Amino acid sequence: SKLPIAQQAARENWPPARTDDLVRVDDTGAVTALEALEAYWWDKHQASTKDIARAVNEGEALVTTGFRFLTGLAFVALLLYGLFYLLQAELRQTIGMLSNELRERRVAEHEAKKFQRAVDQSPATIIMTDTQGNIEYVNQKFCDLTEYAADEVIGKTPRLLQSGDVSGDDYVALRQQLARGEEWRGTFRNRKKSGKPYWAKTAILPLRDDLGNITHFIGVGEDQTERRKARDHIHRAQRIEAVSMLASGVAHDFNNVLTPILGNVHLARLDAPSEGDFSEELEQIEVAAKRARNLVGQIFAFARRQSGEAVAVRVNEVVEETIASLGD
Repeated sequence: SKLPIAQQAARENWPPARTDDLVRVDDTGAVTALEALEAYWWDKHQASTKDIARAVNEGEALVTTGFRFLTGLAFVALLLYGLFYLLQAELRQTIGMLSNELRERRVAEHEAKKFQRAVDQSPATIIMTDTQGNIEYVNQKFCDLTEYAADEVIGKTPRLLQSGDVSGDDYVALRQQLARGEEWRGTFRNRKKSGKPYWAKTAILPLRDDLGNITHFIGVGEDQTERRKARDHIHRAQRIEAVSMLASGVAHDFNNVLTPILGNVHLARLDAPSEGDFSEELEQIEVAAKRARNLVGQIFAFARRQSGEAVAVRVNEVVEETIASLGD
């Protein structure tokens, strides 16, 4: 509201005192307001400063916390890296061990298969039972010899092979010997599925675990049938040979006895009359001696194992000689 007066004073060039008196304003309220504003501004400035300081402190705390977090994170990362490195090293070691174990297992499986083939293709019969005598395994030779298939004997006992030639007491003694952990050897006369007998030279021995406990019994047998037949044939041949030698000796001695008989009979017939009972008796003695000589020849042929020959025989002469030997 004083501005137009100030403008007029400027146009008319009033004295400054007059102008000042006319345009002077009471600024006490304004000064008070300004002071209040300045106080308010100062309070706000201090509050802002405190807020800024607090924010800076909080920022420093956050930075410190973040730095610590990053440091911890780096430590954790290093720790994880170390653990990962150790894990990787252990993993490599484990893989190496597994590879070696797998290689050893393959070698063991190969060896097991090789031994399995060796057992299956063994020329001896092999049978495995538990401690109760139940059959758990037989090889192919066992099946070929006994005529039983593997699934026909698994779970059964070897009693199905018994022929009855061995007494029950012998089997009891055998089981007691095996129970003591001792090996048993002998020859069985067993029976095939078809009922035919066969001879098996058998060795039965206990199978022990790492602690020495008996877990199974293994029987290994060798077919002795053909060998037994050959041995029996040899024994028969030896007996025949002995009989042949005896027969040859007896025939030789008997021939030595017949020779003087035939000679003396021939001389006696020369001196005896041609007719009469004495001449007929001498003739009968000669006929009997000749028959005995023929028998000696047959004994010699048997002793020397010569094949017989078919010889024509006059039946009427044999009948007449027989009738004459019987007498009246």
